[in-house]
Amino acid sequence: MRTITNNELYLLAKELDKEFKDYYIEKFYELAEDHFLIKLEKQHEKVFLQIILCHTVNKIDYDIIDKEFPTNFALAVRKKIENFKITSIEQYNNDRIIIMKLSKGQTNLNLILEMFGKGNLIITDETFKILLAYKIHTFKDRSINPGAQYLPPVIQNNTNKEENIDKLDKIILYKDNNNKVVDYSIKENQKYLGFVKEFVPSIEKALELYYKDNPVNIKQKSEADKKIEELEESIKKQEKYIEESKIEYDELIKKGEFLINNMHLINELILEVRKNQKIDIKILNEKFQGITVTNINLKDKYITIKVDL
Repeated sequence: MRTITNNELYLLAKELDKEFKDYYIEKFYELAEDHFLIKLEKQHEKVFLQIILCHTVNKIDYDIIDKEFPTNFALAVRKKIENFKITSIEQYNNDRIIIMKLSKGQTNLNLILEMFGKGNLIITDETFKILLAYKIHTFKDRSINPGAQYLPPVIQNNTNKEENIDKLDKIILYKDNNNKVVDYSIKENQKYLGFVKEFVPSIEKALELYYKDNPVNIKQKSEADKKIEELEESIKKQEKYIEESKIEYDELIKKGEFLINNMHLINELILEVRKNQKIDIKILNEKFQGITVTNINLKDKYITIKVDL
């Protein structure tokens, strides 16, 4: 099963932008490993956009019922991009990368589809800071991790566009004797001499028909895989809580040590305020070096001090 080429992706991004710009993202689904579905809506028109990493992004007819238990990744994506409007779809960095620019109010995001190697789906903010990634990787020249700056890979191969590619108005489908689509191409392919040729008006339509006849054999997640994923997510949350608790504990220890080491100054400060309830905070701070008073509440009888750790 072949992957999409750079020239094909260039055409596809242009077609997707023309067809789906200004649509709203209503729902995101993870159907299987590397296989996603985005439900789009515009003026009450519903459309399903299929994404198979490294292979295709195309419109399909799909009557889907919400899963009772969507994957953790699908839930995370929904929280990030639901109800965002697609403002543009384009090829990125002259590579096999599609970037969907999304907007809602004052918030702008990027949905990035890496269609090379093992593929990836990444969400960044408008500065390309990574917010979420389907696959976490650290490479020699870039890192795909939440919080990191998204960088495309350095282009190794020649990515020159085919001559007159922008003037193409039809894509070739090659069919066998059983009328099954065996391949698609933007130009004549001598490999398929003798095969039936059919022409379609767009690369997106060619992909739709090709993958309808040649579904990608994608590994479905078992119930055990889903349980493992849920446990891993739970462990991550607990580790984060432990780390945050440790930081809070260390801060409380330091504050306690500060109070103990400065108890004589604090007692003198309290006595000074009792004797002169109209004393200015600035005068107190000048008199009691090492302690910063930020507030005196005579009604409720407490003093607020700032502890610099």
